[in-house]
Amino acid sequence: MKKGISLFIISVLLILSVFVCVSIASEKTIKLTWADNTPPTGMRGEAAKLFLEEIEKQTNGRVQVDVFWAESLLKGKEILKGVKDGVVDIGFINSAYYPRQLLVNGSMVVFPRGPVQYDSVFKVNTRILEEIPEFKREFQELNQKILFYYPSSPMAICFREPITSVEDLKGKRVRAPGHWFLVQLKGAGAVPVSIPWGDTYMALQTGTIDGVYTGLESIHRAKLEEAAPYIFTMNKELWGATIFYYTINIDKFNSLPEDIQSQLVEAGQVVSRRFGKIYDAVWDKIIKEQEEVGCTITHASPEDIQKWMASPEVGQLREEWIKLAKEGGVKNPEQIIEKMNSIINEAIEEEKG
Repeated sequence: MKKGISLFIISVLLILSVFVCVSIASEKTIKLTWADNTPPTGMRGEAAKLFLEEIEKQTNGRVQVDVFWAESLLKGKEILKGVKDGVVDIGFINSAYYPRQLLVNGSMVVFPRGPVQYDSVFKVNTRILEEIPEFKREFQELNQKILFYYPSSPMAICFREPITSVEDLKGKRVRAPGHWFLVQLKGAGAVPVSIPWGDTYMALQTGTIDGVYTGLESIHRAKLEEAAPYIFTMNKELWGATIFYYTINIDKFNSLPEDIQSQLVEAGQVVSRRFGKIYDAVWDKIIKEQEEVGCTITHASPEDIQKWMASPEVGQLREEWIKLAKEGGVKNPEQIIEKMNSIINEAIEEEKG
C-alpha cells in the first residue's frame, strides 16, 4: 500500500515538474536584434525608443531587443537586405533608399503636397497600406512584415547663403534624398545633387553643395544647420510623403510564440497613436532651437509653393512613375496612382475643415 502511495506521489511530482518546465520555457526571454541608421535622439530616435518601450510593456519583458544604433551594424541602405536575409531581426526602412526594391512604396513621393497634422498624415498612410495591397506585398516578397510605421517630417532646405524664395535656388547645387525629390529640385531651377546622407555635412562645409532639401527634422538631427544656417521651410505645405517603417523578418516572426506575435503587432499599433504628440510638436520645437543658435528662418510664401507645384517636372512625376512601374512589372500602376490621389486629396480637404 505504501509503495503504491509512493509511486502515486512520484508520478504527481513528475507531472508537476513537467508543467513547471513548460511554464519556465514559455517565460524564457526572447532576444531580437534591431538595426537602425539613426542615433537614439531627435524625432526618429524618440519614435524608436517609444516602440522599444511598448514592446517591453506588451510582452511583459519577455522580449529583449538588442539595438544597433546609428549604422553600427548595417548602413541605412543595407538594412532592407539585412532583414530579408535574417542578418538582423528588425530594421528601420526608409523606402527612399530603395527606389527599385520598394518601387510601389516610393510612389508616395510623387505627391509633393499632402496633409499637415499627424492624425491626417497617419490616416493617409494607414488607408494606403490597407487599401492598396501592393504596398505590403513588396515587403512580403522581401520576407518582411511591417510592425510600426510613421510619417517623415515636412520638407525644408538648409542653405549656406541667405535664401528668401524659391527663385534663390536657381543654379544652386542642392542635395535631396532620392530621385523624385531631385526631380522636384530641377523643376525649381536648382542643380540636383545625389550624395550619401553621411557625406552631406562635409559637403556643405566644403562648399561641394550649396544646400540640402529634406525633412526639417532630418536637418536638425544631423546638425546640418551648423554648416548651412539659412533655413527655408516649405511652411508644412510640402509634406515629406515618405513612410518610415520598422519591419521584422517573416521567418523570425513566424518562429515566435503566437502570443508574442500578437503582442509585437499590438505594440506597433499602440505606439503609432502615442507618437502623434511628439510628431506634431517637433516642428515648432526645431524652429525655436534653430533660432536660438542664430539660424535665419524663412518660410515659403503661397506664391513659392505655387511655383514649386506648377513646374513641368512636378507635373510629370506621376506619369514618370507609372512608366517606371510598368517597366518594373507593376500590373496596375494607373489604378494605384488614382487611388492614392483620391485618399490624399480627401485628407487635405478634411484637414481644411
